[in-house]
Amino acid sequence: MLPHVVAAMQMAQKGKRLESGENIDFLYINAEHKNPFRRVIPAAIIDENHKYYDQDKYAELVLDLAETILGTFRFERKKVKSKK
Repeated sequence: MLPHVVAAMQMAQKGKRLESGENIDFLYINAEHKNPFRRVIPAAIIDENHKYYDQDKYAELVLDLAETILGTFRFERKKVKSKK
């Protein structure tokens, strides 16, 4: 399941209505979890029990972005990842 769909379903479970086409902000908390409902949480329902985010997922997203933008300049994500 796509993360934004899961986040919308979680919002619906909490009684929050979303309009068609409405954006939903969410946070990756464990992107590799088997259960898609444990991978993300909607920003609107984050509380003190959700202090942590999936640092590895966000690092991957930044590297994806850097590779897209800096690929023309021979940016290679494997060089950055090896220095982790």
